[in-house]
Amino acid sequence: MKHSDIKPLIDESCWPEFHMGVHLFAEDKDGVVVIERAADLLDPDEAEKNRIIRVAILLRVGPTFQHVVVDLDLAFEILEALREICDPDTPERVAMLQAQITNIRMSPHERVLQYIARACSINLRLRPLDRIQPHRLMSSLRSGLRSDFASIATSLLREPEATLAGFRSVLLAYEADAERRQQASPAPAAPAVLAAIDGGGANSGAAAGGGIIAAGGGGGWNGGGRGGGGGRGGRGGGGRGGGGGRGGGGGGNGGGGGHPAHMSVGTRPNVQCDNCHYHGHYSGDCDKYLALRLQLEQAGILPAPNTRANARQPRASALPQAGGAVMVMPQATPPAYYAPQQQQQQHVVVAPPPPQQQVVVAQPPQQQQMVVTPAAYYQHAPQVMAPAARPSPPQPVMMQVNGEMVQVHRVMCTLSPQLGMQLSALQNRAAVFVVDSGAFRSLVQQLSDLHNVRQAAAPVYVQFGTGPPQAATMEGDLLLSHNVAGQDKLLHIANVLCLPDAAVRVISVHQLAQSGIVSTFVGGRVLSHKESTGEVVLEGHVTGSEGVYVVEGRPVQPDTVQLQAQPQL
Repeated sequence: MKHSDIKPLIDESCWPEFHMGVHLFAEDKDGVVVIERAADLLDPDEAEKNRIIRVAILLRVGPTFQHVVVDLDLAFEILEALREICDPDTPERVAMLQAQITNIRMSPHERVLQYIARACSINLRLRPLDRIQPHRLMSSLRSGLRSDFASIATSLLREPEATLAGFRSVLLAYEADAERRQQASPAPAAPAVLAAIDGGGANSGAAAGGGIIAAGGGGGWNGGGRGGGGGRGGRGGGGRGGGGGRGGGGGGNGGGGGHPAHMSVGTRPNVQCDNCHYHGHYSGDCDKYLALRLQLEQAGILPAPNTRANARQPRASALPQAGGAVMVMPQATPPAYYAPQQQQQQHVVVAPPPPQQQVVVAQPPQQQQMVVTPAAYYQHAPQVMAPAARPSPPQPVMMQVNGEMVQVHRVMCTLSPQLGMQLSALQNRAAVFVVDSGAFRSLVQQLSDLHNVRQAAAPVYVQFGTGPPQAATMEGDLLLSHNVAGQDKLLHIANVLCLPDAAVRVISVHQLAQSGIVSTFVGGRVLSHKESTGEVVLEGHVTGSEGVYVVEGRPVQPDTVQLQAQPQL
């Protein structure tokens, strides 16, 4: 059933209100509220019109909220009417969904929980009127998993009473264990460390061939230390000269060539790092990963050096010294605020700061340092994160509005065409908030998202993107229900402006910082934690190619939940 089919059944005077209501209901996360609000638009004496419009709304939101709709008193009546009135999917649509669920694959950067949720969503659209078949869905999931996950899934599917919840919990536990094993596994020492240990002084065999360990070189000039071919040879033949490396010749005068074992010769274009997602090196050789480990060791979170779990140091900070010692240079704690962008020439969704403001530029991925990752934080929680520098507050600009010069706060004013299209796509996603480090206040589009709504003391002029300045006259408090590391949390943000013409809803990083909550953009995620306890109260992720960071959640009313969050300024 389409809107055009039910339009003749509704008075023309209330059709615009109903049309707006259907779009509003499609963005609601609570199926019960969807059905209850639908009844408010109708005349209670016209039962037939009530039933038809309920069915029309269910057609739009039913596949998404099927698990909620089945618990309603009118569920069976609505579902029967749905079967009689329309066919939810054409044969072509069903065939396409079947192909998607059969060939579903886990993307390289996708987490297990996101992968399972995506499969469940496809399965719900494929069978909107029936319950999920656990074994059928889990079999499709198993075929798209990596080999190590697939073996776990195969053993679980042999159980006749296997459930999707158990399937997900087992995979999540295995994924967390795999991350811990990867962080604790030792790796071969860097070439600089090998050179310092094997070479000795300045005249050691480590100085041959123009490199620290020369591939096929004859070793050093005076052959001190372990002389020999393949980078361990010496032209003086002293010490233990002879037979070094792989395929290396003897010592004496001019050891032969050959590559040392496990030697890295150039980059590997066919290898992709799981940490920075760049080609040319393995995850264990990633500078970002090694720098993070050093910071965690200095903070006392990971085992101290000289233990098996912490056998290597960052290559960029290991410097050889005389006598074979290795000195690790301490690295400064990076600021928690920097532009969450992987390319230096692009800027995050913030207004350009004035000249006197502190300008924070994104570093290239090879040089960018991280404060902490979600995996490292939750393995060792609770912990207090490193102190971070406060961002400079966004400054308003003077603009002429209705013939009068007023202060205008600019939000997301550097809208490129790609970013504008991305924000347009976010408008159709329910309960998505953009985390903006340049917004002076948090913004919503509807007063229904707020509670304790009140008139603002004075109109606040806001320019969203490149549009005209708009006056926000209403404000209130926002109670955001969202998920952090698998746990439901509530975040209470006070003094949130309502701007109906805003492109998306915005959470201001600066407003959170005023109440002692520090936000860090790192590794494709944004983490907001309390400075006093280190507790993470907000977690988001990057979306699209323009570096927009979003948090998925929904506004709730205080009378429907038990308030556990503290108001933020």
